Amino acid sequence: MDSGFKSRKFIVAVVTVLSIIIASLTGVELSDAEIASIAGIVMTYLGGQSYVDVSSTKNKQ
Repeated sequence: MDSGFKSRKFIVAVVTVLSIIIASLTGVELSDAEIASIAGIVMTYLGGQSYVDVSSTKNKQ
């Protein structure tokens, strides 16, 4: 199992949050709908990756 800070899920979550913060600080205007869309895409990816991780763990047992 990956350590928490090296997992792809953690890295994707951190990069997403940092991207939104940096966009806000640099003056890039993101609407609430755009931020919600980005969050939805990332949550879908993280959910799918979690499902794959659980499936592979079950298959190893």
